[in-house]
Amino acid sequence: GRATLDRLDSFVADEPRLSWHRPEAGLIGLARVEGITGEDLARRLLGPPWRTFVLPGSAYGRPAHVRLGAGGGPEVRLHEGLRRLQLFLAGADPVSL
Repeated sequence: GRATLDRLDSFVADEPRLSWHRPEAGLIGLARVEGITGEDLARRLLGPPWRTFVLPGSAYGRPAHVRLGAGGGPEVRLHEGLRRLQLFLAGADPVSL
């Protein structure tokens, strides 16, 4: 809920290639990604070594975005997914995973 949205706000604020408008109602927001389409980002993150699922914004008519959601509970492993997204965006060597 709210604590997870706060975490997502912090994450996006710390990532120079991301921007978003925090959802005012509900738990799903779309983050704009600089330098890569949401579709390309989703495809690359899903493959090895990242193995991280994000839904491309094209599903919502926003191809430059990816969906960030604050729901789902601990089983969605949001912290781990955000860390992998952070490493990917920073151009980290995937061996560091």
